[in-house]
Amino acid sequence: MISVLLVDDKLEFRDMAKKMLERGGGLGVVATGSAEHALEMLKNRTFDMIIASSELRGMNGIELLDALRALGTDTPTIIYGSQGGEKVVVRALRGGAEFFLQKSGDPRSQFMELRHVIEEIAKRKHTESMLIRREKDFRTIVEKNADAMLVLDREGSIKYANPASSVLFNLPQSDIMGKVLGFPIILDEPVEMYIVRGFQEFVAAEMRMVEVEWEEESSYLISFRDVTGHVRYEEELEDRVSERTETLRLTNEQLLGEIETRKTAEEALRKEINDRTATEEELRCEIEQREVAERTLEEAKAQAELYLDLMGHDINNLNQIGIGYLELARESSSLEEMKSLIEKPLEAMRSASDIIDNVRKLKQVTIDQPDKYQTTRTIDMCGMLPGIIDQYSQVKGRDIRINIDAPKVCYIKANDLIKDVFTNLVDNAIKHSDPIRPLTIDIKIKPIKEKKRQYLFCTVEDNGPGIPDWIKDKIFLRFQRGSTKAHGKGLGLYLVKKLVESYNGAVWVEDRIPGVYNKGAKFIVTLPAAE
Repeated sequence: MISVLLVDDKLEFRDMAKKMLERGGGLGVVATGSAEHALEMLKNRTFDMIIASSELRGMNGIELLDALRALGTDTPTIIYGSQGGEKVVVRALRGGAEFFLQKSGDPRSQFMELRHVIEEIAKRKHTESMLIRREKDFRTIVEKNADAMLVLDREGSIKYANPASSVLFNLPQSDIMGKVLGFPIILDEPVEMYIVRGFQEFVAAEMRMVEVEWEEESSYLISFRDVTGHVRYEEELEDRVSERTETLRLTNEQLLGEIETRKTAEEALRKEINDRTATEEELRCEIEQREVAERTLEEAKAQAELYLDLMGHDINNLNQIGIGYLELARESSSLEEMKSLIEKPLEAMRSASDIIDNVRKLKQVTIDQPDKYQTTRTIDMCGMLPGIIDQYSQVKGRDIRINIDAPKVCYIKANDLIKDVFTNLVDNAIKHSDPIRPLTIDIKIKPIKEKKRQYLFCTVEDNGPGIPDWIKDKIFLRFQRGSTKAHGKGLGLYLVKKLVESYNGAVWVEDRIPGVYNKGAKFIVTLPAAE
């Protein structure tokens, strides 16, 4: 609804204008008989448009326009009149009027023209307001970004530098502006480099460069991410691995020497064959233990890199997103807008909690207590499913329906983490679906027999965006995610695969409608039934 303030001292014309403009809907007109009363009204409320006569008694419409501009009010204003000619029109337009309507001819056609002008001006003002808001939001995101960001012209001269660049280069922003960047132009691909910050002080950085348009000129946007901590950690880890390798090499040389000595002793002391056999068996066990230690070290390294990447990158990004939206909320003067902006940090915090929870469970299953989580007992899996409806069907702001088609009881050999298989699949469907569309999730379980053994055939299908064919065979890998904008590291489905395999089952994904991937996904889990 476009709100319009109509100012005209002729009551009959004022009433007719209000009825004609409001005909057809979309416009709400408030009418007053003087410019002075209009100024009083504008102290307590705002309008999308002001329409005033240039022939008002007392303060006329053009003088009202001058008063509005003196007060700093930029509400679009249309002036109309039948007297004064070109001189009045020029004065109104120079005073800031959006349009001057000359009263003449058929009133009906003139009111239709006036209504069209009002709608066009309102649309243009709304578009301008949105562009200004988006530019402000973009500026806020760039200014608050933890990565250093520069904009270069085609000659390599720096046109813009955000606050983080001042920290990275150890220079004031004013000193950075106008300098020529001495790095080669390498588009799209990340490049690692060292940046000199002071005497014998270097910073390791990852640089990315893309082509953009800045201030209507073709330019380059460059981001620098400080990866010094990560590089130092890799160097320290490489040093520790080298030290351990050298220790193992020396130990191996020592063992080889002992073996040679033992072989020499065997030739002279054949009667001690039994003792020598025992010694050889002992050596074999030591070598196996050493190999196990090496594998454990590699696994620990991989886990450390995973946790570092998750905590240092994914969760840090989520925190930055939360901070950015909280900054916007703090600056907002609208309570509804503030509530909307605060929802984004809450979503980021929930995503960070999901990452931490999945990492904790993976750590329990693979490192801390693998024996405990490999121990199983008989569990009624079907009796567990109603709890999932209670957990997910009341997600705030979402229309989610979860249907379960399963026997009253169905037993498998598993442990307490079996519930995480289904909660992660349901959570995955919710997280990657369109939040403004209704979501239906169907969970079905039926017993089947395969190769003389009983299994439970379980499906979790949804009507979300689906999974493209090219990623179906990769989605259960540790670092894989889908193509939506949801936050995370792809750990949920990786945890599902690890748990199902620990129960001697299998899991894979298909299209809900065969051959049509974008109509929803169907995850299939088969688990041996308890005898």
